[in-house]
Amino acid sequence: MLGLGRPTVLDADALQPQVLQAYLEAGVPAVLTPHPGEAGRLLGWASSEVARRPLEAARVLAERHPGLVVVLKGGPTVLAWAPPGAPVHQAVNPTGNPAMATGGMGDVLAGVIAAFLAAGLSAWDAARLGVYLHGLAGDGVGRVGLLAHEVADALPEAAARLREGRVLDFWEARPGSRRTAAGSPARKAR
Repeated sequence: MLGLGRPTVLDADALQPQVLQAYLEAGVPAVLTPHPGEAGRLLGWASSEVARRPLEAARVLAERHPGLVVVLKGGPTVLAWAPPGAPVHQAVNPTGNPAMATGGMGDVLAGVIAAFLAAGLSAWDAARLGVYLHGLAGDGVGRVGLLAHEVADALPEAAARLREGRVLDFWEARPGSRRTAAGSPARKAR
């Protein structure tokens, strides 16, 4: 993918320092989707420390890889992006639930984000929308015993809800303040 110069999602075994450095040097947009263990390996932190301090972990990872978007999977999923020469942007996803912590769920998330990248969204917008929609689909399926294919199958309904504006607010993390609402579609009754 790097040779094509197209934005991509880096997950699992692609989350290696040399791979991230190659994307940085090439200036190719990428979205990193580590879980706390993978983020801890990249940061030199224990995964338990990443899980305790997800906002800080995502911010530091983004600062170390300016221009790449970080999607730190967890409860909740935290996003961070350090545009070169600008302050770090962070967001906390309000959708999703603990039942989504199952095998294959990260693959579904990576596919959703990749679809938005292929549609021409920026890496930051693709990551935010992808994480939100993925969690919304999971919330629509349920909170017990979810399988990855059930969330994938629920994506069209979640996308319809999103288009109709029947969604929750997306929250942005701002330094020195509590969570504040970011621009999300107008809310309608569920």
